[in-house]
Amino acid sequence: MVTRAPDTSGERLRLPVRDLDRAPPLVYGPVDSLRYGRSLGINLLPPGLRLCNFDCLYCQCGGRRTRRREREDPPFPTLAALERDLARALASGPVIDDICFAGAGEPTLHPRFREAVLLARRLREELAPRATVTVLSNGTTACKPGVRAALALADRAVLKLDAVCDDTLRQLDRPPSGLSARRLVKTFAEMMGVETQTMLVHGAADNTAPGALDALGDALRAIFPRCAYLGTITRRPAGPLADDGLTPLAPAELQSAAARVRRRAPGVDIRVY
Repeated sequence: MVTRAPDTSGERLRLPVRDLDRAPPLVYGPVDSLRYGRSLGINLLPPGLRLCNFDCLYCQCGGRRTRRREREDPPFPTLAALERDLARALASGPVIDDICFAGAGEPTLHPRFREAVLLARRLREELAPRATVTVLSNGTTACKPGVRAALALADRAVLKLDAVCDDTLRQLDRPPSGLSARRLVKTFAEMMGVETQTMLVHGAADNTAPGALDALGDALRAIFPRCAYLGTITRRPAGPLADDGLTPLAPAELQSAAARVRRRAPGVDIRVY
């Protein structure tokens, strides 16, 4: 059983706000990543929008929240703009360890996502041969063969798995209507070499109960990812529910949760970050 730390309801008020999260440009950073080292970020979403088919309570991204781009919205960045900005950043900055597709929403929604990954790989080989290419995705579009093939082009495809119970998934990640946790797990289990990441939180949509952690472990055993990351919120959410009681886990709680998940998923490389 995970030991609950003392009440930290005031902690959400002390979580930092990073301006870069609120309005990331097309290429941003480098930032120091706990997992990937010195990382350049890529935001493939239209400027001013937080375009994502999830609406996670803990999301720190700014911009107008929307699940689809409308005709009157700004356009997606072009591949030419990506090539220009990424080449400039790789050529002029310090040594880069990672190029990460993340940004303000779901990167696989870009209509030329596959070409963007190939472009990042080519520029990596020319200008930063030691760097890896990473995609952070909620995994909802991985059921599409084209997206799945594009994710396989990255050195890391890191897929979100915050809950394997539909009620908790709806409360915490607020996915598109009709999407089930079971479908996500099935999709991830069909993919080779993926990694997963899980954000554990207390509060409005708590996913740290013993049963939830056991179910997560069972799902990870079925998926058997190359690596499964467990973390908690470290920056202040940007949305209207930012003060709706979400609180991070204390370090001891996070380690306890990881130990419980490991017992249900023997052999899976589970890491706390």
